[in-house]
Amino acid sequence: MADVVLTNAGHREKLLTEVDALWAERIAHYAWNIRSRRMALYGPPRLVAPDPTWPEQAERLAARIRYATGARVDHIGSTSIPGLPAKDVIDLQVSVASLDDAESMAPVLIDVGLVFHPGIDSNHPHGAVSDPEQWRKHYYKSADPGRPANVHIRPYGTAGWRFALLFRDWLRADAQIRAEYLTVKRDLAHRFGADADTARYGLAKDPWFATAFARMEEWARATGWREL
Repeated sequence: MADVVLTNAGHREKLLTEVDALWAERIAHYAWNIRSRRMALYGPPRLVAPDPTWPEQAERLAARIRYATGARVDHIGSTSIPGLPAKDVIDLQVSVASLDDAESMAPVLIDVGLVFHPGIDSNHPHGAVSDPEQWRKHYYKSADPGRPANVHIRPYGTAGWRFALLFRDWLRADAQIRAEYLTVKRDLAHRFGADADTARYGLAKDPWFATAFARMEEWARATGWREL
């Protein structure tokens, strides 16, 4: 679960300097954020080159969540797509039987460094499923300044839960769709990056998702895709 290793095979002073730097640059801020229930600041929606260690980083955080909650955790979003430039923010989906279960998770999630974000409780409906209840979620952000992450808690089988998994697998399978989506992301990052407006950046992707939904569902039917 750890993502920092300091070796003690060298000079003692070098090790102490590394410990002090880690404390000052990350751990102290992380601890303060947890105590004050504050999310780490992520900065503007800037795309970076794909990092081949993103899945490994996602799994470390997922392991903490599984250990604390026993829930299923999936790596979703752009960092789960090999070779796709993305914001350096890990997205995870936690599966629950109902959002009542999500309520009970709050104390243990803060213990693993995740802070509840009350302002985001659903996604925009796509496709034929217009029932808002099918798109509800609980949303957490990382308190760790060294590893930005978004955690979406959704009930099994809901439209929002299914969409997150299907969209990931569709992009993994189709290079043309990945290129199309990347063009959209780059345009929006250019438009909203200067204002560090991640909320508007996210909402501005909805029109593309609306046009892509039918193609995604057709791919699911053609390939026999199922939620695993």
